[in-house]
Amino acid sequence: MKLVDFKKIISYFNSHSVHSLEINARRDWKVIMISFLFVLAVMLLVDGYFFWKFSGVLEENIAPEDKKVAAINRALLDEVLEKIMEREKRFKESFQNVKITNPSL
Repeated sequence: MKLVDFKKIISYFNSHSVHSLEINARRDWKVIMISFLFVLAVMLLVDGYFFWKFSGVLEENIAPEDKKVAAINRALLDEVLEKIMEREKRFKESFQNVKITNPSL
Protein backbone atom coordinates (compact mmCIF):
# COMPACT_ATOMS: atom_id res chain seq x y z
CA MET A 1 0.00 0.00 0.00
CA LYS A 2 1.45 3.31 -1.10
CA LEU A 3 0.78 6.16 1.30
CA VAL A 4 2.70 8.93 -0.47
CA ASP A 5 3.28 9.21 -4.20
CA PHE A 6 6.76 10.74 -4.36
CA LYS A 7 6.74 10.90 -8.18
CA LYS A 8 3.75 13.21 -8.04
CA ILE A 9 5.39 15.40 -5.39
CA ILE A 10 8.64 15.61 -7.33
CA SER A 11 6.77 16.49 -10.52
CA TYR A 12 5.52 19.65 -8.79
CA PHE A 13 9.12 20.83 -8.36
CA ASN A 14 10.38 19.67 -11.75
CA SER A 15 10.43 22.64 -14.12
CA HIS A 16 10.99 20.45 -17.21
CA SER A 17 8.00 18.17 -16.80
CA VAL A 18 5.07 18.24 -19.21
CA HIS A 19 2.71 19.43 -16.48
CA SER A 20 4.82 22.49 -15.65
CA LEU A 21 4.74 23.98 -19.16
CA GLU A 22 1.30 25.44 -18.58
CA ILE A 23 0.46 28.07 -16.03
CA ASN A 24 -1.31 26.53 -13.08
CA ALA A 25 -1.83 28.88 -10.16
CA ARG A 26 -3.14 26.18 -7.84
CA ARG A 27 -0.06 24.02 -8.36
CA ASP A 28 2.29 27.00 -7.97
CA TRP A 29 0.68 28.06 -4.70
CA LYS A 30 0.80 24.47 -3.47
CA VAL A 31 4.53 24.35 -4.18
CA ILE A 32 5.07 27.69 -2.45
CA MET A 33 3.06 26.69 0.62
CA ILE A 34 4.62 23.23 0.91
CA SER A 35 8.11 24.71 0.56
CA PHE A 36 7.34 27.41 3.14
CA LEU A 37 5.92 24.89 5.62
CA PHE A 38 8.91 22.59 5.13
CA VAL A 39 11.39 25.42 5.76
CA LEU A 40 9.35 26.59 8.75
CA ALA A 41 9.32 23.08 10.23
CA VAL A 42 13.09 22.74 9.80
CA MET A 43 13.67 26.14 11.42
CA LEU A 44 11.42 25.26 14.37
CA LEU A 45 13.19 21.95 14.86
CA VAL A 46 16.62 23.62 14.86
CA ASP A 47 15.43 26.37 17.21
CA GLY A 48 13.88 23.81 19.55
CA TYR A 49 17.07 21.76 19.55
CA PHE A 50 19.22 24.76 20.50
CA PHE A 51 16.66 25.91 23.09
CA TRP A 52 16.59 22.57 24.87
CA LYS A 53 20.33 22.12 24.57
CA PHE A 54 21.22 25.50 26.11
CA SER A 55 18.18 26.10 28.33
CA GLY A 56 20.04 25.14 31.49
CA VAL A 57 22.97 27.46 30.84
CA LEU A 58 21.24 30.59 32.11
CA GLU A 59 20.13 28.92 35.32
CA GLU A 60 23.63 27.86 36.39
CA ASN A 61 25.26 29.75 39.22
CA ILE A 62 28.66 30.80 38.02
CA ALA A 63 30.96 31.52 40.92
CA PRO A 64 33.85 33.88 40.29
CA GLU A 65 37.29 32.52 40.88
CA ASP A 66 39.07 33.68 44.01
CA LYS A 67 41.84 35.92 42.77
CA LYS A 68 44.03 38.25 44.73
CA VAL A 69 43.13 41.84 44.17
CA ALA A 70 46.09 43.91 43.10
CA ALA A 71 46.59 46.82 45.45
CA ILE A 72 47.61 50.21 44.15
CA ASN A 73 50.85 51.61 45.47
CA ARG A 74 49.64 54.98 46.78
CA ALA A 75 53.11 56.53 46.98
CA LEU A 76 53.85 55.67 43.36
CA LEU A 77 50.41 56.89 42.26
CA ASP A 78 50.87 60.22 44.01
CA GLU A 79 54.28 60.64 42.40
CA VAL A 80 52.87 60.00 38.93
CA LEU A 81 49.96 62.38 39.50
CA GLU A 82 52.36 65.12 40.64
CA LYS A 83 54.42 64.70 37.47
CA ILE A 84 51.28 64.92 35.33
CA MET A 85 50.14 68.08 37.13
CA GLU A 86 53.60 69.60 36.70
CA ARG A 87 53.57 68.87 32.96
CA GLU A 88 50.09 70.34 32.65
CA LYS A 89 51.22 73.49 34.46
CA ARG A 90 54.28 73.88 32.19
CA PHE A 91 52.09 73.33 29.12
CA LYS A 92 49.69 76.12 30.16
CA GLU A 93 52.58 78.46 31.01
CA SER A 94 54.15 77.94 27.59
CA PHE A 95 51.12 79.53 25.94
CA GLN A 96 51.22 82.58 28.21
CA ASN A 97 54.84 83.42 27.39
CA VAL A 98 54.40 83.37 23.62
CA LYS A 99 54.37 86.83 22.04
CA ILE A 100 53.19 86.92 18.46
CA THR A 101 53.86 90.12 16.52
CA ASN A 102 51.77 91.21 13.62
CA PRO A 103 53.93 90.86 10.46
CA SER A 104 51.80 93.34 8.52
CA LEU A 105 52.86 96.28 10.70
